Amino acid sequence: MRIQQPTKDELTPFFIEATANQTAAEWETKMLSGIAGILRKQPLRYRTYGPYWWLVKAILIDHGITDFGGHIDQEWFDALDYGDPVYNLLAAWAYEDTRFMPGQMAENPYHALETEDGDSIDYTSGDEEMEIRALSKNIRRK
Repeated sequence: MRIQQPTKDELTPFFIEATANQTAAEWETKMLSGIAGILRKQPLRYRTYGPYWWLVKAILIDHGITDFGGHIDQEWFDALDYGDPVYNLLAAWAYEDTRFMPGQMAENPYHALETEDGDSIDYTSGDEEMEIRALSKNIRRK
């Protein structure tokens, strides 16, 4: 399964902008810190990444940020992986930005995607580890 997604060439301007005043490694570390901070406060926000969540989660794990669990949906990871964590993070950020900016609710787990052949795919965000984290957070508040 190959999902229609931005090419590395299309993501390169974002890469250039992100690394204008810092290295790629510094940007990656700052992005992951920001993402982790948001997810600790709002665990269901992971849903805005849709299937790109698995790329983000893998990078978090690779950086030793394991409090979001350790399971990765390998099929979706393989379908979207650019082979480079920086480009994986750029693609995930770009996707999340398009979902969050129009005011779509972070709690909305449904995503409409397209394959490279033009077929539609419905994706439902469903990371059990993050769902449990969100439920636990809500229970602790009560």
